[in-house]
Amino acid sequence: MEEIMAATYSVVIPVYNAGEYLESAIQSVLKQRTQLDFEIILVDDGSPDRCGEICESYKEKDDRIKVIHKPNGGLASARRAGIKASEGDYVFNLDSDDLMARGYYAWSHAPYRRCTSRRASSNPGLPWNRRPQHCGDRSSAGSTRR
Repeated sequence: MEEIMAATYSVVIPVYNAGEYLESAIQSVLKQRTQLDFEIILVDDGSPDRCGEICESYKEKDDRIKVIHKPNGGLASARRAGIKASEGDYVFNLDSDDLMARGYYAWSHAPYRRCTSRRASSNPGLPWNRRPQHCGDRSSAGSTRR
C-alpha cells in the first residue's frame, strides 16, 4: 500500500481580478501542516489588476510555486492550463478568493490513496463539497447506492 509521504499534490489556483483575496488563498495553502510534497500553480488568466505581479512575487519567494500567464479564456480554460502543467499525483482546485481549510491535505489523503487513477481532483473551496470526490470507491464518495 502506498505510504502518505509518497504522494505529491498540485494545487491549481486560477487567478482573475482577485487582488484583494489572492494572497490569503496562497497563504492558506502554504500554511498547511504537512510533510507531503506539493506545488502551487497560479494561472494568471489575463487579469487586468495586480494579480500577475502578486503571482510573480510568490514565485520568487517559494520554489514550489509555478506561474502561468495566459490571455483571458475563462475559469475552465485556466484550470485546464494549470492541470496540464501539474506534476503532482493528485490535483486540487482552489478558487483565488477561497481558503484551503487547515489540515485539508491530511483529511483528504486517505480516500485518494485507494484511487487507481493517476489524477484525482477535489475543490476544497466549495462549502458543499464536504467529502472529496474520487474514483472507484463509491462508499467513500458519499453514495448511498449499493
